[in-house]
Order: sequence, then structure tokens, then C-alpha cells
Amino acid sequence: PEPDRPVFALYVESKDPRKPLTQATAVIVKGRYKLMYMFGYPKLGNVRERLELYDIQTDPEELVDLSSSHKDIAGELLQEVKTRIREADQRYL
Repeated sequence: PEPDRPVFALYVESKDPRKPLTQATAVIVKGRYKLMYMFGYPKLGNVRERLELYDIQTDPEELVDLSSSHKDIAGELLQEVKTRIREADQRYL
């Protein structure tokens, strides 16, 4: 397998399978980084989305969120996640 091949996971509490995603947690692991993207949860308030980025090679317990200090990596992974979500939602629009 390719070491930089992305692996995706998606957690949805309740979802009408005939509608686009509006509330979920999406995860991408690519290379040494893991990005968690949470969106649509009421507890996020006005922020509406939250990111967490971890270097799972040097921080396997995910104690240090790098999303602020590694904005370029977080942005790249977030774009990849959002693209996949848009592609999956396309059939429902």
C-alpha cells in the first residue's frame, strides 16, 4: 500500500440516507497526519465547524492539536475531506 494514501472515516449520529450530510465528524489519516473535522453540531455554536490536527507519528496519543501551527497541512487535508463529502452528497442535491 502507498504510505501517503488517505484513509477516511465518517461518524454520523443520525442521518436521513436520502439527504446530504449536515452534522458529522469526518477523519482523514494521510501520512503522519490525522485531521478531524466536526461540523453541524449544535454544541459548536456560531463556530459551526471545528478542526483538530495531530502528528500521529510523534504524538500517537493525540495530545497536541497542530491545527493552528500547521495551517497549510490542515487546510490541505480539510480540502480533501470536504471534496469527498461534496462528491458523496452530490446524488442528494
